[in-house]
Amino acid sequence: MVADDYLCNLVPYVHISETNLRLRDIYHHGRWNFSHLTTQIPLSIQLQIRSIFIDESSQDIKIWTHSPTGMYSVKSCYQWLTSNSLSFAGQTQLGTCQWIWKLNLLENLKHFIWLAMYGNLPTNAYRAGRHLTSYSSCKRCGASIESLLHTFKDCPLSLAI
Repeated sequence: MVADDYLCNLVPYVHISETNLRLRDIYHHGRWNFSHLTTQIPLSIQLQIRSIFIDESSQDIKIWTHSPTGMYSVKSCYQWLTSNSLSFAGQTQLGTCQWIWKLNLLENLKHFIWLAMYGNLPTNAYRAGRHLTSYSSCKRCGASIESLLHTFKDCPLSLAI
């Protein structure tokens, strides 16, 4: 494990309920408490994490540098993506989906629609294609490829909904 590696690169799946956790939720008075996590962390990685010293007296630092508060928001992400000359598949078509941002919906729903329109929802096939995981299969039904079409239409668990 590299000291600056992300946990999501070391385990195949991070539970969504843990996206808002802070370090203090699992580290207190020099002890790591992995029992609070839903994500299963292999023992070898737990041991490596336990070897990391955390100075609890230090202040929190900004994580998302593209907003003044350091907090991620869909709006700040969109502004960052559209203000930079990034190269991604839908960049030349961004103007065609501007209507999404004018919808009277919650920002996270607009972001979801925008990602779906550009085929950038993090399905396992998408993540595997970007070397974020080694699994392209559907964890819910076992299909060999978890694509957008599979996720929304073909997966038996999606059909049940």
